[in-house]
Amino acid sequence: MAFTDDDKIVIKFLRQKKHYGAKRFISEFPEKRWSLTSLKRLIRKIDATGTTKRTKGIGRPRTARKVHNIDSVDKLALSQ
Repeated sequence: MAFTDDDKIVIKFLRQKKHYGAKRFISEFPEKRWSLTSLKRLIRKIDATGTTKRTKGIGRPRTARKVHNIDSVDKLALSQ
């Protein structure tokens, strides 16, 4: 199940202040139905960066809509 923003705030606070682990979160909040793997991944992210936000610049670069590529496609389309 996906984490809401409120869930992430609670998880971050309890991880940093009380050092809760993934299994402890599952036992403390059984109604949330969080998966162990997702919790471990989020905790690892909190430990590494100190935040639950997405890291800027991570992922595949978006180059399909760059000006250079648009001009190249226009030239190819007009040449035919």
